[in-house]
Amino acid sequence: MAAVYHNSATAFRNRIGKPSFGPVTYRLRRGPSLLVDPGPHDVRQINEIWIDKAYALVDSFTPQPGWSVVDVGANKGIFSTWAAHHMKHGTILALEPDERSIGFARANLAQFPTVDIDLRRNAVAATDGTVELFVSEGATGLTSLYGPKAGDGETRVPSGRSIAAPCVTLTEILTDRRPDLVKIDVEGSEYDILMSTGAEVLSGVDRIVLEYDLRHPTRPEVTHLDLERHLRIAGFAVQRPPGRRLMFATSKAVTQTAGKR
Repeated sequence: MAAVYHNSATAFRNRIGKPSFGPVTYRLRRGPSLLVDPGPHDVRQINEIWIDKAYALVDSFTPQPGWSVVDVGANKGIFSTWAAHHMKHGTILALEPDERSIGFARANLAQFPTVDIDLRRNAVAATDGTVELFVSEGATGLTSLYGPKAGDGETRVPSGRSIAAPCVTLTEILTDRRPDLVKIDVEGSEYDILMSTGAEVLSGVDRIVLEYDLRHPTRPEVTHLDLERHLRIAGFAVQRPPGRRLMFATSKAVTQTAGKR
């Protein structure tokens, strides 16, 4: 951790469950500063993205200058700051339903004035309107339509606080937009979001990376294999790196371009 953080001792204490008092600013040696909550959850997410490079495990998924990125489930903007750091210029649409998390994200993303960033308070689901979400205190990255995760990582329980948030569909988001990359981290809602989006809409996206649960939160007969099948039918090549619940979907256009190099 010392190779990544200027204040690595603070990061280590929070990672092992000895949290600081109040919000923490982690200063990355080769990146921005990140304002997050104390405790293990947020620093673990930073480690996953900046140390493990989880979202770059598949070739061509590291954001490039000029890209258009959509961040569904932006939380405190940790992924979006990583994307902006690599892009230098381009556009990011970041969607997050929790107002408190948006405050953190706004502070973190303000470090990238050359990137056109649109931060919106929105949940994303199969239908638009207003939805109730559950926010886990101390781990806002687990915000979900189905309630925060319990310790087994799959069961959900009604702990934390509930919020009402405006909701849009992925179809609405992608209308008149052709992103180079869509990232989805929505704690179980990835099933409803993607499987309600038609192939004709998804075909306008070059790359999709999503964190997935093994099963639909309320329909256990629907599994990640159904998600993968839906993306393949839409024309994507799909990879699931071992040891990660991450799914990387690459469009035919990107795959064909890479094959010509």
